[in-house]
Amino acid sequence: EDGSGVIELPEFEKVLDILRIREGFTHKEYTEFMSVYHRFDRDNSGELDTKELSSILSWLGYSVSAERVHEIADEVDIDGSGTINEREYLMCMRRVREKEIAQVNLMVKKCDQDGNGLIDC
Repeated sequence: EDGSGVIELPEFEKVLDILRIREGFTHKEYTEFMSVYHRFDRDNSGELDTKELSSILSWLGYSVSAERVHEIADEVDIDGSGTINEREYLMCMRRVREKEIAQVNLMVKKCDQDGNGLIDC
């Protein structure tokens, strides 16, 4: 921040706050996710119901059953409102992405017959 090339504690804390707020997403990812959030918040309530969340996930190309959408919503609904606010939405997106990555890793592992990290099947 001050251009010294050294990260002081307050600067480091600021970076950690940014990462926490964005759930670890890059600035570009965060901006895109929030744009989608506001586009699908059709009633402009600042909260998403499970139908709106399901629409977002589908629009983003994730194949998630209605039952799983409800499960995810229950997991991230920290304030117990029954709806998803911006922070909870980012937590949701983190969980969905992590599950997708885990599934890809599992498939690679299954098809990596000789253990070299390449898909053999």
